[in-house]
Amino acid sequence: MNAQANKAAAEASLARLIVLANIGELTLTHHRASVATGAAKVAYHQAIKAYECGEGRIHPGGPGWDELKVETAAEYSAYQTAKRAASKIKGRLDSACRKAVRP
Repeated sequence: MNAQANKAAAEASLARLIVLANIGELTLTHHRASVATGAAKVAYHQAIKAYECGEGRIHPGGPGWDELKVETAAEYSAYQTAKRAASKIKGRLDSACRKAVRP
């Protein structure tokens, strides 16, 4: 191999390492987002249970349902935001993985 071919091979290897490092970083970010989503879901469900402790079991669409939604709106919004963030990161990770396997 000549010097120019060696340089091209080294640059290709470096580019591949950069892509793999990006995938690793996205994987860690996705894991953190998934953990945050789980915690937000638990907080939302705890808010529902706390409200129901004073009111009794509330069924969707039944009496008290609208009040329950109002009381747990902040937790629900935080949960939905966390789910969307995790989904976006998952999409970025999937895209990076697809790019990595291209020839």
